[in-house]
Amino acid sequence: MDNNEREKFWNVLKNLHNNDEASMNMLTEASHKPKTLCRFRPVSEHSLQQLQENKLFFSSADHYDDPFDTYFYIDVDQMVPVYEEMRKDLLEGNTEFADKLRQIAKLTGQEPETFVNTLSNGALDFAQLKGQLTMVHNSIQRRLFSICFCEDPYNETLWLKYANNYSGFVQIYDLSCPETFMCGTETACLNCISANERPYTYPVYYSDMRYDATKYALGIWLMEKIEKLNNMALASLHEYVKFSLIWEIERISLIKKKCHEYDQEWRMIRPAMFEQRSCVKMKPSKVIVGLRTPQYERRLIASAATIAGIQEIYELYINNLDKLDSRPITI
Repeated sequence: MDNNEREKFWNVLKNLHNNDEASMNMLTEASHKPKTLCRFRPVSEHSLQQLQENKLFFSSADHYDDPFDTYFYIDVDQMVPVYEEMRKDLLEGNTEFADKLRQIAKLTGQEPETFVNTLSNGALDFAQLKGQLTMVHNSIQRRLFSICFCEDPYNETLWLKYANNYSGFVQIYDLSCPETFMCGTETACLNCISANERPYTYPVYYSDMRYDATKYALGIWLMEKIEKLNNMALASLHEYVKFSLIWEIERISLIKKKCHEYDQEWRMIRPAMFEQRSCVKMKPSKVIVGLRTPQYERRLIASAATIAGIQEIYELYINNLDKLDSRPITI
């Protein structure tokens, strides 16, 4: 998927407001399904164990190695004139606007007059709100879990960045094979989120323009306030705010700074938001060992892949055309 196709996908995603069938079809049409997904790994105790067990763990955005990942911002200052304009309309007796606010209050389960009077007579402490939303920025990153892939097992940038300078390995997943996605096939899967709600995989969009996540930050801030109050009367407001933030998780998770566009990433996003780490079970169709991987680590990778039931174990090399290629491994 080239950069122009990624931009088209982003423009569709940016303008979605529902999760109905029509919206999902628009998103599917804007993003061709990759034939394979590739996961680049360094050699470590954890990566070998996960290879052996056919597991892939989600990572939260606050642990990504790229400081420009989830490339978004929160602009509290833009809310000041909007809020003051709303108060001005109420104080000047704009009954039409007040009626609209009362309707919103009813929709969200609030007492209309209390809602309008609070807005009319109260002034927000934007300095305090700014500090709170800065904390929300970190909270958002802790809640966003994903797994990064690309389509090309010969991506030179990713061999350097994520496979320890060609000393690691890459796991290749064939998406046309029904045995690739293993979640939901075992007894232990009955109460697992990944088995009951399968995660979607989308292309990453690269841009020098950050995404404005102010609305999302305000929504998360408001929902956290409601959750702390633990008031059932506010449940409808909580659901209303939650629905208004649909697709925001995807928009925030799928934008990175343009300097990383050679990564050509795809990202599997965990559908449920909570701060505990989780995993999916996926079986690679092939494993390719790096061309600089030491001999004893090559044997460890081959052994873990064999235990996992992976029969195609290859090694990376440079062919006669000076391009990366792979061939069956000889240990």
